[in-house]
Amino acid sequence: MINLSQSEPFASGGNRFCYRHPERSELCVKVMRPGRTAELLGRSSLVQNLARGIIF
Repeated sequence: MINLSQSEPFASGGNRFCYRHPERSELCVKVMRPGRTAELLGRSSLVQNLARGIIF
């Protein structure tokens, strides 16, 4: 598990915060903003199709 509790994001967008990886500075870790996961999953056509039983 990656502990980001003492880190500040270097960037943020409408859906995620972006942090530098604590051990590998060439990588970033994207974390969903609180409360956005459920909303975005509700918009996903794949999730909606699975919920309706339409599986490809």
